[in-house]
This record gives sequence, C-alpha cells and structure tokens, in this order.
Amino acid sequence: MDIKHTIELIVSVFELAGVAVLVVGSLIAFVRCIDSLIRFRDGPAAYRHLRLYLGRSIVVGLEILTWLDKSVTSIVMHIHSIMRK
Repeated sequence: MDIKHTIELIVSVFELAGVAVLVVGSLIAFVRCIDSLIRFRDGPAAYRHLRLYLGRSIVVGLEILTWLDKSVTSIVMHIHSIMRK
C-alpha cells in the first residue's frame, strides 16, 4: 500500500463522515420539527426548531469537509515538497 492510496482512503472516510453528519443531522432536524409540531401545535416554534437544528447539522458537516480539504491540501503540498528535494 503506497502513500497515495492511504491518503485517498483517509479522505474517503472523512468525506463519508461529513456527508453522514449532514444527512443524519437533517433527518433529526425534520423529526424534531414534526415532533414539536405534533406536541405543541405551534407552527412558528416548530419552524424555528427546524432552522436551528438543520443549521447546526449543516455547519458541523461543512466544518468537517472544510477541515478535510485544508488538511489534505497541506499534506499533499508537504509530500510534493519532500519529493522535490
């Protein structure tokens, strides 16, 4: 197993984690919104809950993907600089 394959595998795992956070967080947000709507019969409050939890899941998922992009870029640049020497 070479370094390129290892990096691609690690990138795939973190990309999957970022997407999973987005998908699962979105599903939880919608379930909590529907639950709030059924329990309290308050549409505006349910909508606020949806926005809050959906926003949180989007931020966390995108944070993971952004961190991954920056990390992979710096690692690849470092490897290229080592190989040139």
